[in-house]
Amino acid sequence: PVTRKGSGRWLEGRWGLGPMAMRRYRLYLPPGAGKRRPAPLLLFLHGCQQDTASFAASTRIASFARQKGIAVLMPEQAQEANPQRCWNWFGNEHMVALEARILMAIVDHVGNTEPVRTDALFAMGLSAGGAMSATLALRYPDRFRAVASHSGAVASSARNLLQAGQAMRGRRAPDVEVIYRQLAGQTAPPLLIIHGDRDPVVNTA
Repeated sequence: PVTRKGSGRWLEGRWGLGPMAMRRYRLYLPPGAGKRRPAPLLLFLHGCQQDTASFAASTRIASFARQKGIAVLMPEQAQEANPQRCWNWFGNEHMVALEARILMAIVDHVGNTEPVRTDALFAMGLSAGGAMSATLALRYPDRFRAVASHSGAVASSARNLLQAGQAMRGRRAPDVEVIYRQLAGQTAPPLLIIHGDRDPVVNTA
């Protein structure tokens, strides 16, 4: 870990569901976080063609987290799982479910080993990370206090690459029956949508 007095500390690790389903991650712990005062946890998901180091630097997430006293967990997508480093928010059910399970396994691992509160868990992501954050909220609604998506496509709106492109252009609606089935009678957590009206990649429709 890289530690700076008074500014919190970064930790690096690797976790998942087995040898073929592992992801690297970075974890920021704010000053004062410890066993007696565990910090609320933000799951922060990068977009396509990004890594956690550049995403952390470009968003200045450590500065925000330090001010708010929260921990930030940043998993990193593997190129073996997606050549463009996109989170697999679309695809067949097995692929999407596996991706979601891997991310939640990392959350639970960090919760068991570091001074963070998984009972005060939030998620936010950019682009594919935003779509994946919404996907997690639908699949694990009881785990999250709130979720935000920045420039992300609608969750449960695509089962293959062609449909994903259509969804990103606003030409495909989410599968409501699938969403109801995922929620299984539970209430989805509050969702914040952040999207520019001139986004050239993901349509706001």
